Amino acid sequence: MFGLTDADILQTRSDLAVRNGDLYAAVHDHEVVLQFLHDSNTSSREEAVAAHAGAAEAEAAAETELETLRQAIEPAVDRETQTLRDLLGEAERSLATARQTAVVLAQQQVDYGTERRRVIQYLDRLRRLHDAGQRLASFEFMVCPRCMQDVHHRDVAAGQCRLCLQPDPVPTDQSAIAEGSYEQRQLSDQLAELDDQLRGSAEQLVEAQRAAEHRHALVDQLSANLYERTRDRITPQLQAFSDATRTLAEARSQQEALDRVLFQWDRADDLRLAADQLRTEVQRLRTALELAERQLAERKKEILDELDAEFAATMAAIGVPSVERATINPTSYLPMLNGEIYTKFSPAGGVRTATQLAYWLTLMSVALRRRDTAYPGFLLIDSPRTSLNDSDDLAAALYRRIVAQVDAAVEAAPDRLQIIIGDNELPDNYQREYDQLDFTYENPTISIVAHPGPAAVEPLNSPTTDDAE
Repeated sequence: MFGLTDADILQTRSDLAVRNGDLYAAVHDHEVVLQFLHDSNTSSREEAVAAHAGAAEAEAAAETELETLRQAIEPAVDRETQTLRDLLGEAERSLATARQTAVVLAQQQVDYGTERRRVIQYLDRLRRLHDAGQRLASFEFMVCPRCMQDVHHRDVAAGQCRLCLQPDPVPTDQSAIAEGSYEQRQLSDQLAELDDQLRGSAEQLVEAQRAAEHRHALVDQLSANLYERTRDRITPQLQAFSDATRTLAEARSQQEALDRVLFQWDRADDLRLAADQLRTEVQRLRTALELAERQLAERKKEILDELDAEFAATMAAIGVPSVERATINPTSYLPMLNGEIYTKFSPAGGVRTATQLAYWLTLMSVALRRRDTAYPGFLLIDSPRTSLNDSDDLAAALYRRIVAQVDAAVEAAPDRLQIIIGDNELPDNYQREYDQLDFTYENPTISIVAHPGPAAVEPLNSPTTDDAE
């Protein structure tokens, strides 16, 4: 209420703590980035900027040289050169066709050979089958080869096999033999046809390979003739063009690498700028906090000095027994008597009550006199004489001080002070000097305040059934 504390100062302290944390994090991030750049052997910002400028100049020079070469190079083409190029293109196409034909014929050779081996294997199988049938046809089984039962004396109809009782084609049916011979003839004819195709394909493959070799030699000859004709006219310009193109690519690649380096330095500069801004903000908050704390300390000292002087004067005017020095504690703002807390100074109620009243009068007097505090100009005192143990001298001194304070406050701040004292008996000097209300059994309330009536009164505790009984 006296303005000895300031919420803005507390907020500034909180903001300062937050900014200090942000500053520490920003400085740490900046140091981490710088350490990374140092550990990675990254060139300094000045070196990177200089190298980037050099790469840009090299790029511009290469582009200028390329443009000059484009304008300087003219088509070195005459009729004979064009003819050589046309013949070279035709020869290359013929070479590709001959090579493709050779590949196809070689594949045909492989396919024909595979088919020929398959036919030979099938003929061999037929021969083995016929041979096995002829060999087995002369066997007469006397017993079953599976169950070993006698089959020699079995009654078998004519034309049936003694063993399986199926029609026996070996001695009577010559169609299988004829059919087998016909299939062999077909396979033999197919094998002969495959041999002819293999010989023809081999001859074609040789011709295709010879044609490919001839076309290859022609391509080499035409290429050499074309190179000899264009070597002295185009090759130097092409080499210069290639060198300029390589220089341009290297310059652009170097600029890209340096752009990444500069981006890292920009990141470091951004972190440093953020840290500098936070450092400036912290300094501003610290300066503002120091100024506010200094102003608050000055105000605190000024008010405490004034309270201390007023409290000492009030205690001296009241004349509290055994009190030689009365002060206000600058930390707890409580009254001190002879260097001790007033609660420990004397257990007597009169001294403690007088000290409390002097303290309240001091606070109110200083607040009314300064007019820059929020302390209310109101004081309510309940039965001071009872607490003073009916000490007439101390009570009279206390009332004199109260009256003096009231008179001073009325002059300093009219209409801002109200003191209400409820006491059993006022000193004779002050009876009826101020507004006074006497309460008796006949007049127990304030007569100017109308009673609302029993129906409008809500008791704090409703009577229970037992109370009613």
